[in-house]
Amino acid sequence: MTHEIKCEREYFSQTWLRKKPFEVRKDDRNFSVGDELMLREWIAHKQEYTHRVMFAKISYKLEGGQFGIGKDYCVLGLQRIKRFDYYTE
Repeated sequence: MTHEIKCEREYFSQTWLRKKPFEVRKDDRNFSVGDELMLREWIAHKQEYTHRVMFAKISYKLEGGQFGIGKDYCVLGLQRIKRFDYYTE
């Protein structure tokens, strides 16, 4: 399954540069190891997407309710698959 998610520019850039190989997310989509994320760079103050998109595979899922993570949240370990500087649907 592929989940399309918004990722604010600051955090997207760190993931793009491989400095942040994880996502902290509300676990409202039943994320599972092996699923793919389509991360779309989002500019919150403009309420719009850029053209940068990255696909990553979920390699690990840390369930919430432990280690100070809210029970409705999770931490997803990411393995980058591909990225696009200019993505069109």
